[in-house]
Amino acid sequence: MKEYSNPVNHLALALEATVLIIVIFGATYLVRVGSIGPAVAGFIGTPIAFIIIFYMEVIHRPIKVLVTEDHLLLNFRYSKPLIISYKELKKITSNTEKIQDGAIKIDGTFHYKMRPEICRAIIYSYQKSEGKSPSPLI
Repeated sequence: MKEYSNPVNHLALALEATVLIIVIFGATYLVRVGSIGPAVAGFIGTPIAFIIIFYMEVIHRPIKVLVTEDHLLLNFRYSKPLIISYKELKKITSNTEKIQDGAIKIDGTFHYKMRPEICRAIIYSYQKSEGKSPSPLI
């Protein structure tokens, strides 16, 4: 049994904010040259995308993950802890890039983003418990 800290990926949020600023400036330019349709799509779509990514990175992301022999305990900022048995765990991925995090998916829910080393620990514990590797999340 080991507990891992799962901080927010600030690099992903900074990149998303940069893209938001670039698209807003581009949409402002399109308004000045008379292309209203793409400008409106930029003004509306980009903030919506930023809100979704902010939700997935800050609110929906577990802040602590406890990995045991037969289940996971996810602690969140604004909701109750969630216990996930390895039988419920459907897919998992462990990225090695700095920008992308790993993730786990439970049947019928969003995926939960985690640091790659947490995902590797979950994969190792899952293999010890179930005798096989979990399906990769694509």
